Amino acid sequence: MTVSGTRLVKAGSDARNALVIDVTWQEPNVESCSIDVKVRTVKRFLPNKDLARLANECETVLEHLRLVVVPKKFMPLDSREPRVRQNTAGSFFCTELRDALNSESPKSTPYAEAVLLAGGTRGGKLYRKNKAFSLEDLLAESGPRCGIQVIEMPGSVLIEAVRDSRTRGKAYTHFIHHDDQVLVDNKHKVTHVFGNPVDPGRIYRVGYSAKRYLSRNGPKGLADYFQRNLDKIPPEDAELPGDQLLLGYWAEKVWTMILEQNSELDKVFESLDTDGDGVVSVSELATCMNRNLGFEMRMEKEKSFVECILQVAGDENGDGKLTYEEFKRAVKRKADTMKRVARRHSSSLRAIKKKARIRRT
Repeated sequence: MTVSGTRLVKAGSDARNALVIDVTWQEPNVESCSIDVKVRTVKRFLPNKDLARLANECETVLEHLRLVVVPKKFMPLDSREPRVRQNTAGSFFCTELRDALNSESPKSTPYAEAVLLAGGTRGGKLYRKNKAFSLEDLLAESGPRCGIQVIEMPGSVLIEAVRDSRTRGKAYTHFIHHDDQVLVDNKHKVTHVFGNPVDPGRIYRVGYSAKRYLSRNGPKGLADYFQRNLDKIPPEDAELPGDQLLLGYWAEKVWTMILEQNSELDKVFESLDTDGDGVVSVSELATCMNRNLGFEMRMEKEKSFVECILQVAGDENGDGKLTYEEFKRAVKRKADTMKRVARRHSSSLRAIKKKARIRRT
C-alpha cells in the first residue's frame, strides 16, 4: 500500500510472517532507489534457545497472576483464526466486556445490549483445558490498544454489518465477534440481541471496537450510517480501554468473593489485617486470596492486580494500604450503588407494566 508517496508494508503482529526488505541504490549520490519486499513464513522456525528460556521466565511471572476462571461454555478457549471464524476466546471477551459495561445497570435497562469486536482477539492460541485466565493472557489477547466505545445503531445496520463481515470469503480484518447473548444463524444473520429477537427498526446500544465502525474498509453499512448520523458518534473521551475495563471488573468480582467470606464486615477486615496494625496491605490481601480463594499470587514479582483489587476495596489515595475507615466508606458506597440500581430496576418494571396495561386496554 502507498500513502502520500510512501510505501507501507506490514507483516502482522503474531510473529507468523516476517518481511525481508532490500533497498538498493544503483549509483552513489542518487536519491532514487529500488525497493524489493519478500514475505517469509517464520512460524515454523526453531526458536533461539536462550531467547526462548528468557521469554518463558518472563511469562512465568505473569502466569501465576490468575485473573478469572473461564466458564465451561467457552472451553476449550481458542483464539486462533479470529479473522475467519467466531472462536471461543472472542465470545468470552465480548461477554465479559458486556457484563463489565453493565455491572452497575439493571438487566432491564443495560448500558450495553451487546458487545461486538472487529477482528476479535489477538493471541492466536489454543489454551490448555481448565487453564485459568492470567494477566499474560489478557495482554496477549487484547493487544496494545483495545478501546471500546458504546454506540447506538439500528438493528438493521447491526444485522448487515455482522453478515457482511462473515461473508467476505477470506480472512477479514473486521470480522465481527459477538457476546453469548447475540445469536447468529448458519446464514450469518443475527437473530437475537441480549437474548431477545432482534428488531431491525429498533436502536441498540452496542459496545464496539473504538473508531473501527468509522473505517471505510469496515463491514458494509456501518461507516455509511455514522457518516449520515454524525450526532451518533460518541466523543473522543467516551472511549474505554478494554483491558483496564476487564481488569477492574474482575477485581470487583474478587473483592465481592472476599466480602462474602463473612457476613460481619468487622470480621472480614480482621481476617485481612493479619498483623493487627489496623491497615490491610497489598501483601496481606494477596495472602487472603491465596489462602481463601485458591489464587497463586507471587507478590515479589507481580502485584498490579492485587493493587487494583485494593483500590476497588476502598484504597482512596492509592498508597497500597486500606484503612478501616476507607473500608467502611467503600462498603457503604457499594451498598448505596446497589440500592440505586434496585430503584432504577423497580422503576423500569413499573414502566413496562404500565405499557402492558395500556396495550391491553
